[in-house]
Amino acid sequence: HRLPQAFDRPLEFLPERWAVRDGGKRWKERSSAAEDPQTANPKALFAFSGGARNCVGNKFAHQEAILVLANLVKHLKFTVPKDYILTPHLSGLSQRPKGGIPMKAEW
Repeated sequence: HRLPQAFDRPLEFLPERWAVRDGGKRWKERSSAAEDPQTANPKALFAFSGGARNCVGNKFAHQEAILVLANLVKHLKFTVPKDYILTPHLSGLSQRPKGGIPMKAEW
């Protein structure tokens, strides 16, 4: 990640290479380099996700995260406010609720 061929100012910590501020303090991932010319080349840095030496436990960690999340969610009770009125919104070939569905999750 410090190659001058891949990055301008390679020795500086510049999170703006991969993210932009989303209004306030939050960061938002940049779109592809084709859409945003300031985006760093995604193939220039393979910290844990690419190349011959990618993270050995990557697939296992994802499977474990799914199982943990599934076990947590099955213990939750989801409720919708009684005054909520469902308003369908056409989105492509399918419908979805306009503005989402407000829910409360209780343990």
